[in-house]
Amino acid sequence: MKEQALLRLGLTGRAAVVLQAGSPPADGARPMGATSTKEVDVQNGVERQWWTVKELQVVSGLGRTKCYELIASGELEAMKVGRAVRVSRTSFEEWTRRQRYLDVVAGG
Repeated sequence: MKEQALLRLGLTGRAAVVLQAGSPPADGARPMGATSTKEVDVQNGVERQWWTVKELQVVSGLGRTKCYELIASGELEAMKVGRAVRVSRTSFEEWTRRQRYLDVVAGG
């Protein structure tokens, strides 16, 4: 998953928890494909359910304009608090499941 990309944002107050399948090799290197990363809020140990548009861009690899188009069309659930826009993590995960390449090519 692209959750590892959130680490590159330099966000404060959050840490990545690396979950590994099996034990790490003696030299400390991680085997490829054996890890996944989850973003966890350090203050209370809870995963954030609402992302900023910038975080959505990093996770999805989409540009700012496309992210705002998905929000405006209602494809992604979002809320606005003052000037801040937050996108639902669950909504993004559901949207990605609906965008499977085989389904899009088959017209389904």
